[in-house]
Amino acid sequence: MGHYYESDENALLNRIREYKSNYFDWVNDFSIPTTNNLSERSLRYVKTKGKVSGQFQSIEYASYFADIRTYLETSARNGVNEFTALLRLTSGEPYTVEELLGGA
Repeated sequence: MGHYYESDENALLNRIREYKSNYFDWVNDFSIPTTNNLSERSLRYVKTKGKVSGQFQSIEYASYFADIRTYLETSARNGVNEFTALLRLTSGEPYTVEELLGGA
């Protein structure tokens, strides 16, 4: 075994030293999440799509998928039912950023 992971460990320790305040801000500010699970959950849809169909047909379709997922996630995180958000989107009257952030 020996020194197999030594370079990885040193790189991690150097990164923690360099970005110490970023790594430990959550200790002083409890509003900061301690994990990045929210980000990982947001990416899960794209990974699942890739597993199921193998790929997007084009960059354009990948962009459409990302736009719709972003709209739905933003709606859900601001207390708007995803089905309601989709109904408004398909009727041509999507929620605006002001409506979502204002607690519509």
